Amino acid sequence: MERRIRIGVYGIAVDRSEVLLTQLSARDRDSGKWTLPGGGMDFGETPHETLIREFHEETGLVPTVGSVVDVISFLPRPELHVIQMIFEVEARGEPQVVEIDGSTIDARWVPTAELASLPTVGLVDHVTALRGW
Repeated sequence: MERRIRIGVYGIAVDRSEVLLTQLSARDRDSGKWTLPGGGMDFGETPHETLIREFHEETGLVPTVGSVVDVISFLPRPELHVIQMIFEVEARGEPQVVEIDGSTIDARWVPTAELASLPTVGLVDHVTALRGW
């Protein structure tokens, strides 16, 4: 069994009482669920480069990357170690998915009061708890 590490970088963009989320496509095992914009780090990228690239692919917006909010580390399977870095970001505008046939099918500003009614991944649940939404 080959063991792997997957590093993902994600951004929390908040505008008034709305947070920017992306919906996962059928290509993802969590298809239909909502997550934060971001994704896997490519070899040689810095976390900031990863976040800017992924954020733009998934929302069409260019973020200004702020400080680290949290780093999560877990083993969803014995052979996979996942590390998720979460950054504050500033982004404005109407989101539109840019990447064709990627892991994202929708992007939108969601009122924080509606988060509990959406199907979300654990990453969003973690941030919701951190922020007290």
